[in-house]
Amino acid sequence: MPSVWKPLTPPTLAEVQDFIGGYVEVIHLVDGGQMLINENGMADGLSPNPYATVQALKAGYNVAGQVRGNCVILRGDALWT
Repeated sequence: MPSVWKPLTPPTLAEVQDFIGGYVEVIHLVDGGQMLINENGMADGLSPNPYATVQALKAGYNVAGQVRGNCVILRGDALWT
């Protein structure tokens, strides 16, 4: 089952790439937060992430099936600028 990481401070690009296992795609959430996912999760054969899929759909993002793999949720002081 994929994991969700909710850091309290902004993670580095390298930290996020290590956690999600690839290139980063940013989804802007309806609450003003950001969700970072692996942009090639489906092609890489990663496991479906139901939590991330629901968050992406709420944000109006076309997930083309399901978001796959780990995700990072950034809110407040942890947001990327």
